[in-house]
Amino acid sequence: MTSYRAPLDETETDDLLLAAYRLASQKLLGSGVDVWSNSWGPSLWPFSLQDYQQAYLDVSRSVAEQGREGLGVVTLFAAGNARTERFDTADNVTDAMPWSIAVAASDQKGGLTSYSTPGAALLITAPGSDPRTIVTTDRSGSDGYNTAPGEAGNYTNTDESYFNGTSSATPT
Repeated sequence: MTSYRAPLDETETDDLLLAAYRLASQKLLGSGVDVWSNSWGPSLWPFSLQDYQQAYLDVSRSVAEQGREGLGVVTLFAAGNARTERFDTADNVTDAMPWSIAVAASDQKGGLTSYSTPGAALLITAPGSDPRTIVTTDRSGSDGYNTAPGEAGNYTNTDESYFNGTSSATPT
């Protein structure tokens, strides 16, 4: 299983997001990756799905057909945390692709969380936390959520930095 860190934030353009997705797919096809975990989705940005849908489909299909010498790469995508906004996985090109698995988030008791985006594209659910309680390793130093000095800064440990949501459920 692998993931590639891409500079995904609100300042990225649609073209850069697609370019990062294409680059990651080329890297994983060249390295024999079995499982590709994506804790992001283009619905997080103002996105014109019609303009980019076919490009995402083409990349994902090639990963499914060419990966692992024709066996295909299992591609996972976070379903999103937009239940309260009434979004659906069908609204997100990466969740609705036939070549990816959309992952929902469950709460501490195994039920669906209050925020996990619903939809027919959902295949599996994994712990995503509700309330925010999942602790994980963090990027070291000032690049991470926890900027405490030394080893203490290599793990999330405050309410603001818990790793939760469908982004947490997907790699789990």
